[in-house]
Amino acid sequence: MKHIKDFRKLKVFQKARLFHLQINKVAKTFPHHEQDILKKQLPKATDSIAANLAEGTASPFLRKQFNYAANAFGSAREADYYLESAYNQNYISEAKYKEYDENIKEITKMLYGYMRTIKKEINKDA
Repeated sequence: MKHIKDFRKLKVFQKARLFHLQINKVAKTFPHHEQDILKKQLPKATDSIAANLAEGTASPFLRKQFNYAANAFGSAREADYYLESAYNQNYISEAKYKEYDENIKEITKMLYGYMRTIKKEINKDA
């Protein structure tokens, strides 16, 4: 049980959770015809980042934790795509896009660092 972590203490989780709350608000302003695409998928992708981190830290197995972190990384890349799509369709301003883009890039870097840390722990335990 030594590998189980409190996800709430992970800085990357904290940042991802706050980012999701921001994105959830902005997505509500998207046009109605985006109901099943951007309006739903963008918040879902950002929520999935934090959710995968929470679920992964509950596992006593480092390889599972790594897999969940990798899933969170994939969700961050998906959110990045949807943000660009929202910007390209003028649903968010250039200033907001740049702000959100910086946030998602920082979260992505943090996730990569977290994955490297887990990999080191896996190699140490091997």
